[in-house]
Amino acid sequence: MTVGGIVAQCTGEKIEKCTNTGTIYIEGRDSKNRSQAGGIVGICVGKSTISGCVNKGNINSGEKAGMCTGGICGSSGTEDAVTISNCKNEGTINGIVTTGGIVGLLSTKGTVEQCSNTGNINVTESYGAGIAGQMNQKNGQSNSIVRLCYNSGNISGGPVSGGPVLGGIVAFFCGQSQQGTVENCYSKGTITAPENNGGAIIGKKNQADGNATFNNLYYLSTIGLYAVNNNQSYESDTVKAVDDDIKTYEEFLEWIKTK
Repeated sequence: MTVGGIVAQCTGEKIEKCTNTGTIYIEGRDSKNRSQAGGIVGICVGKSTISGCVNKGNINSGEKAGMCTGGICGSSGTEDAVTISNCKNEGTINGIVTTGGIVGLLSTKGTVEQCSNTGNINVTESYGAGIAGQMNQKNGQSNSIVRLCYNSGNISGGPVSGGPVLGGIVAFFCGQSQQGTVENCYSKGTITAPENNGGAIIGKKNQADGNATFNNLYYLSTIGLYAVNNNQSYESDTVKAVDDDIKTYEEFLEWIKTK
């Protein structure tokens, strides 16, 4: 089952300068036990582009729904070069599994850039984040990109024991041979998860070797978590907590230029 505020499924098209203000509700899964819901697009496959779009509507997943929920796009195809740029989510999102303020599941060749989330995110079972719920992998590799993104939405999860995993920007960065990139991002929303699962920027990163790039990643010090896996070892001069309380995305764009 696939639901979108503007388009349920796009296959190689361009979707530009669209706004959704309506509430979206999804209940149920398809024959492959999948469901996708997005404020603008439910699922994107092929070489699709979503740009200049805004979601103001709330998105709610029923108990029998699952898989991917996003403020702009629920899911992008596994190996498709989907680009989401200059988009904003302002709506509250209540997801079951992979949930993000901009995209639930980002494909291994997908890009999210110059996007912002100010809506609150709640996920009950697995991954929830301000920008991307999961940066996907294919054959052990993840080449997706998240850059120049801002989150001020609060992120919460539960009550499933042992999970879910929450991140200010990305919840789950996966891939055994990691070439993906997360850079030039900032998050200030509070993160509340059972058993403290998560990270201020990235909730969970696989510990396998790889060439992943984490650079210029900042978070408001009051969040009270370390940037990645809530592990101090990932902190550096450009991946760290700051006392700068950046109020808006426009302010962030000027602030990040100084870093």
